[in-house]
Amino acid sequence: MSEPQKSSSTTEKYRSRIRSNTLSELEDMYAHLDRVTFPDRLQMVRDEIGLRLKTFDELGQNPDLESGKAAGFFRRWWASLVDLFVHLLILCALFLVGYGAISLKSGFAPQEPNSVQAGFPQGPTPFQQFISGLVTGEKKAWTDMEQWAKLGGYASGFLVFKALLTIPAWRRSGSTPGMREAGIALRDTHDKKPTLQKCLLRFLVQYPLFIITGGVSALWILWDRKKLSLHDRLVGTRVVRVSRTWELPDEVRILE
Repeated sequence: MSEPQKSSSTTEKYRSRIRSNTLSELEDMYAHLDRVTFPDRLQMVRDEIGLRLKTFDELGQNPDLESGKAAGFFRRWWASLVDLFVHLLILCALFLVGYGAISLKSGFAPQEPNSVQAGFPQGPTPFQQFISGLVTGEKKAWTDMEQWAKLGGYASGFLVFKALLTIPAWRRSGSTPGMREAGIALRDTHDKKPTLQKCLLRFLVQYPLFIITGGVSALWILWDRKKLSLHDRLVGTRVVRVSRTWELPDEVRILE
């Protein structure tokens, strides 16, 4: 084989190979490719990136990326459980960091000769006794308004923490980590990402309505014709099925 033919064959093989790379991989190749040694390859990568971007602009919101079908009950509840686990994990990590910082600060603090070292309380705390009483059905626990107020404070604090993680995620992409894992996303009635106002209103309505209706607002999905929960109907949002990365066809994945 002559040198020009060999060079042409190598060029075509390289061109064919880069067509299977995703857009992000091509951008990485373009940034690290030796511009002096491989000017032809650099141009091929640049042309392929331009072609992908043009295709992406023409498609807009690619219909293959989202099915638009209403998400089912079990998929939505699985997403809620995953999100709860993620939020508790972050909360535990923050608690450990804070506790470690306080312990470290106490370790470097000067100790008085007659000072008493603070330690963990011996035996269950009143709040622990309250929770235990609720589990065992003790009447005294169920009528302890002081501990109920404390429980409400803890729950409110956790909901505020959850809102700080959930609402920005809904507004940015329509999906929380749990929703992405379950393959669902939040949309408005026009199948667009919800506005910040809708995200905030949905979060504020969702949990009080769940408590007031005894969980019926969430179970409403099971018999609703459009698979909408009560809070989605009130706010004007819907949860739709979206394709996860491994569910996308190859012609769509190369645009990532």
